Amino acid sequence: MTGTFVSQLIPFLVSPILTRIYTPEEFGEFGLFFSLVMVCSVFVSGRYEMSIVLPKSDKDAENILGLSILLCLISSCILFLAIVLFKNQILGLFHASRFYFGFFVVPIAVFFTGVYQALNYWNYRKETYNTVSISRASRSLNSSLCSIILGLTALKKSGLIIGDILGQLVSTLLLLYRTLKHSPHVFKFIKFADIKIQALRYKQFPIYNLTSGLLEKTSSHSPTMLLSNFFGDTVTGFFSFSMRIISAPSAIV
Repeated sequence: MTGTFVSQLIPFLVSPILTRIYTPEEFGEFGLFFSLVMVCSVFVSGRYEMSIVLPKSDKDAENILGLSILLCLISSCILFLAIVLFKNQILGLFHASRFYFGFFVVPIAVFFTGVYQALNYWNYRKETYNTVSISRASRSLNSSLCSIILGLTALKKSGLIIGDILGQLVSTLLLLYRTLKHSPHVFKFIKFADIKIQALRYKQFPIYNLTSGLLEKTSSHSPTMLLSNFFGDTVTGFFSFSMRIISAPSAIV
């Protein structure tokens, strides 16, 4: 709860600074980017990360962790390939011709988000809740600081997007470092044969949880994507920024 509170408080405090650096159009592009990442992050690891807490044996849990990270890598590469092949159709779908850079970095953000989620569940299993809390606060702090700094440079146009990716990267590396510190042999017993066994053992997670999770995220973020399509970046920017502020208390609750 402490990590969640801090992670929601920091963006709220820096919002007056960000609104003086970035335009509503730039907030709109970031809102579309963030919505796409959140929707894609549902299927990136097949929801296998949620089963990390279940096995009695740490060895089995380690192989599920390895499975989740492997699926993140494969899914992100497939997503990037799809964007490269169908970039014009995708840009036309969202009426976002100026959003060229944002689409190509979505797979990177999705990959780090998926790995972060998998490491989170491992720390839930090991009951190292302080590590989870620190990583959440770190992600929020680094994203905010990077966005402010980039907003004062020539990268201002994509500063919010790059800042968010850098924040996710730093928090994922921090979570990985603290995970290895508490569990130095976490990747020692990962084998492809055992990964396959765990994938079959917990196949109910992608079968039953993937659809519901995808519907949940899509329903939450579809307004941003629809606004971008019909009303442009400015309206999307006002909406996404407003949602960013008013959703903070509900996250804490």
